[in-house]
Amino acid sequence: SPVFYLVAAATCGFTYIADKVSLHYLYKTPTRYNDKLAIFASKILPAAAFMHLGFGIWKYSSVMPMVPVSRAITSSVASAIAQGCETRSKMQPNICAWNCEGNPELQCGH
Repeated sequence: SPVFYLVAAATCGFTYIADKVSLHYLYKTPTRYNDKLAIFASKILPAAAFMHLGFGIWKYSSVMPMVPVSRAITSSVASAIAQGCETRSKMQPNICAWNCEGNPELQCGH
């Protein structure tokens, strides 16, 4: 609709004027930094990299939470897994054996 073109043009014009006025009259020259900040960052970076690596390993290593949020969620997930195992086990009998052993709530039908 042509009205939207007018609104878009007015918005762009207002943004241009507001940015121009802000840059010339409101903003100050940024603070100059010396080499102390770069030295500090270079000392902290290896520790930050190891922390990032540790949190990444921790996050990606846990598939399901150790403490279930609720029994309803756990049982619904278990039944969905069991249904998938039952469907696949008809074609390939041992495909879900790793998931069904030791989990009585799955009821995989083997």
